[in-house]
Amino acid sequence: MTTYRYRQLLWFSVGLSLLNVALAFFPIFQTYSKALADAYANEPLAVWVSTWWGVFCILMPLGIAGLAGFIGLFFFKKWGRTLSLYTTIVMVLIQPFLGASLTSGIEDSVGDLLSMLWGAILIVSYCSPIRERFEQTITARP
Repeated sequence: MTTYRYRQLLWFSVGLSLLNVALAFFPIFQTYSKALADAYANEPLAVWVSTWWGVFCILMPLGIAGLAGFIGLFFFKKWGRTLSLYTTIVMVLIQPFLGASLTSGIEDSVGDLLSMLWGAILIVSYCSPIRERFEQTITARP
């Protein structure tokens, strides 16, 4: 894989992420029934998600780490690859504690595609010839 194609994958993941967020705000794509939406509205929130400080203290550092890792991947920094992997693992581990969620079929499809693409990006970062770009070190000139 070329660096150009790798960066295309990264940009495609940005596009899918923005689409995934946008779909949540357009009622036309929320194809579930009102009864289901009402039932979801009555679900209790997870304790640490029910207050702004819980979200801020837990998800904000992970979001910043995820963004930093993404930037590191884009510039082929070894720390970016490692940070992206660890951030992904932490997010997968805390996801069960976020509580219930309600998404439409199209939101699920885009989210699943985004998850598969992110997994492919991480795999390519570690297990393809592109990994050599991450392992190059810049030496200082005398």
